[in-house]
Amino acid sequence: MLYLVLFLSMAGVSAFSFLPEESKTKVLGGVLFSFVFFYLVFFAGLRAPEIAPDYLNYVDWLHRVGGSLDSIFAEFKDPGFLLTFSLVNWLGFPDYVFFSLIAFISLFAKLVFSRNVFFGYFTYLVFFLIFSRFYIVHDMVQVRVGAAIALASCGMIFLFRGQLSKGLIFYLLGLSFHLSVIMFFPVIVLLVFGFKRLSRFHIAVLLLGSLALSSLISGFSGQLSQIGRLAPYLNGEYQTGALSLLSFYVLIRIALVLSVVTFFYNQLSETDHFVLGMTVVGLSLQILLSWNDSFSLRTAELFGMFDMACFVMLMRFLDYRSKISYGLLLLAIAVIFYMATLKVVDAYASVLS
Repeated sequence: MLYLVLFLSMAGVSAFSFLPEESKTKVLGGVLFSFVFFYLVFFAGLRAPEIAPDYLNYVDWLHRVGGSLDSIFAEFKDPGFLLTFSLVNWLGFPDYVFFSLIAFISLFAKLVFSRNVFFGYFTYLVFFLIFSRFYIVHDMVQVRVGAAIALASCGMIFLFRGQLSKGLIFYLLGLSFHLSVIMFFPVIVLLVFGFKRLSRFHIAVLLLGSLALSSLISGFSGQLSQIGRLAPYLNGEYQTGALSLLSFYVLIRIALVLSVVTFFYNQLSETDHFVLGMTVVGLSLQILLSWNDSFSLRTAELFGMFDMACFVMLMRFLDYRSKISYGLLLLAIAVIFYMATLKVVDAYASVLS
């Protein structure tokens, strides 16, 4: 029931995105959003250990490795995450304060992304779609990678805008929380050399090429299994399998990309092109790595905030009535996203109860 209340609250707040910027009601929207935002922070941070997988594993690892600087730098695995815990632990606060802080960092970075990706355009709607897709899995379960992806995604936006210092700070903070965001590095190199958009030809080559090369890349799994952080996903330690390319998330993004390329490509701004490009890269990598569901799904998550922005991007090209209809479609998509993520958690309970 509480999960439903969260969703309905965020859906209600996202409706304020449809009001004119000069509307006084926007102020009410800001107040309501602030309330819901902090409720989301404490809802995630104060969750009981038994409602989500990995909580106790996190606690065990944090206390084993994060208790001293020597052990943190000896292992040197996600040092930013461990140093944050070490500081909270040193100050004498309980574990739920640390998890509340991580939830705040992750959600605040998602808000920064939502506000900056389209210069404040449909901020609440972008945040709502990100919430529906990632709140449960990233802010209540995979908290380390959730914060890392949110921070790094902000970094990518700032780097695209030429704000080098701010972009690198956000990206390196994300990298210190989880190594997986290293996959953004090739995009950073392209941005440095001024490559900021994909042509229709590039998009077709990436999508079709990833499909054609997927089986070939899977043949190198033996060599890839020698890499420490990848080994458990390739040597049988973790159970993995192939990912179906007929899943809802893959198909809906293919439909999104085809719609933009076919009908709106010539109307895209520089920012729109960048968001579309990130969506295409993420989709291509997911297809390329579909022989291993762990790699494929993680790749989809890495570029997922740009996927949500790309859905909202279409609002710019619609008249008012069409925006309402498309908004209802996005609501239906958000319901599907959110319901799918609820499978990984049990009924809510607070650590304080």
